[in-house]
Order: sequence, then C-alpha cells, then structure tokens
Amino acid sequence: MPRGYVLDYSDLVDALGPADARGLPLTGTPSGPRHSPALLARYGLGCLELYFRTGNPERRAAVETVARWLVENNEEIPGGFLGWPMPTVPRVYRCDLPEHWFSGAAHAECVSLLSRAAALLGIRGAEETVGRALGGLWTPIEDGGFARELGEGGFEGGLESALFVEQFPIESRPSLVLGGHLRAMTALRDAAIPVAGGGDEGARATLRRMELGLERVLGAYDTGAWSRFDLDDRWHGTPYCSPLRHGEHVLQLTRLARLGASELVAVTAERWSGYASCGAARRRAWWGRLGFQVANRGLHPAEY
Repeated sequence: MPRGYVLDYSDLVDALGPADARGLPLTGTPSGPRHSPALLARYGLGCLELYFRTGNPERRAAVETVARWLVENNEEIPGGFLGWPMPTVPRVYRCDLPEHWFSGAAHAECVSLLSRAAALLGIRGAEETVGRALGGLWTPIEDGGFARELGEGGFEGGLESALFVEQFPIESRPSLVLGGHLRAMTALRDAAIPVAGGGDEGARATLRRMELGLERVLGAYDTGAWSRFDLDDRWHGTPYCSPLRHGEHVLQLTRLARLGASELVAVTAERWSGYASCGAARRRAWWGRLGFQVANRGLHPAEY
C-alpha cells in the first residue's frame, strides 16, 4: 500500500469554495450546494498527503471526516455494489446518463481514499465499504457497473479479455476516458484485494484484464503532440487534454511502468512527458483545444 496517492491533490485543499459545518467541501448545483464524491475523494486524498508531510492532526481529522462520510453516505449501484451518486450530470452527457448516475472515475478515487483510510489510519468501516464497492469496477455496464469489454479478446470475464473502466458509463456507446480507466487501475492496486472476492488471484486477473484494455487502445490517445481526453466518436475534431490532465496521464502511466506494466506503457509515458516539455507541442494543444471548442459549440468532456 503506497502512502501518497499517485496524483497530488494537496494544492486543492485550501483552495476549495463553500463547505458544510464539518468542513467538507460542497459543489454548486441547480438545486443548491451538494456533496460530490469526486470532490470529496480528492479533498480527502489531498488532506492525507498534507498529513504525511506535516503530521498536522487537523489534516488527519479531515481525512477521517471524509472517510466517515463515504462509509455512511453510499447506496447500492443497480449491479449490487456500493457506490456514490454524482450530484449533477455534465451538460454534454445529459442525453446519455440518468440524473442519478455513478462515475467510474469518482468511484475509483473514493475506493483509493477509503483503502488508505483503512490500511494507514485504521478508520472503522472503511475496509468493509471498499470490499462492497470494488466489484463495480469489473461489473459490465449493462449489469450496472463500469466495465466495458473491448474487442473479441476472449470469453467474457476470462483471463484474456480486455476490460476498460468507463468514467461515464454510457451503455449505448464507448467514451473511453483515459484518466478514468487509469484511476480504476490505481484503485484496484490500492485496495490490496483480499476484500475483492477471489483474493489475490482474482485481483491479478482483473488487473491483467485492465492492462490488456489499456494496451489495446493506448496508441489511439496519442495525437503526435499531446494526449486525448477520450475516444468518444461523437466529437468534431480531437478532444485535446488540458495541460493538467495531460500531466496526470504522464504521472499515472509512469507509475504503472514502475510497477511492471508493458513496454508500451513505459514508452508512451516517456514520449508524452516529452510533449509536455516542448513549447511547440503545448501551443499545438492549446490551439487544438480552442478549435475543438468552436467545432463542438462550447461542449467538451467534463474534466472534473
């Protein structure tokens, strides 16, 4: 179990807006301020990073408050696993997702936060909640989970089938948000998996299926100068990532490479790191994002 999360959210902690009486951040919605599991998980992971750096007990207390909220405020996903509904549907997906929807990316970061709360801080109820939530990461979308089988790589659920975890679980078409899938791979590793049903062997099989899914599509995210946000075919033009999301892709792929992922992952991480340090590539991505916004009338995948 690594201490810090692969992505450092500590800068977000003191830059968030309104909060409730417990100090938990709120997000604005048409019906008023509400809790977002995505925002809460990142706030908790950021506080945990600050606690490791400083030993400040207030930061630890904030992590415990987030973890307890996640333990106490979940509900059963239609597939039979615990999850945390999102407070709003991104404008671009209002025709594709129900009002009461669950995100594979937010789900993964909640799992990563709770895994650390259980293993490193011993917070009661966190491990049990992780055990009851994990299955959503490999349950097919049509059965209420977040997993999409890719191609004809093997029998469903088998060791050779390629699996991709969807940030936006739209049954009718793939969107294949890269960052969401990478967060799910991190969550499965973070959970250390005896609680995942099937023990370590089941965990290794699921991770292998996720790795196969990543390897199958990773090249399609490379524009030759930057990385794409997703592979949704609804867009006009290329959905270039923001510099922040591109940097996250590099960090996540680099960590996977260090943990023994394929040479393709390692080479891609190195190449994309080179893009980030190249002024011409950054300018091309900036113009590409601007052109994308114009072509799609201001719509863009929600990079929360």
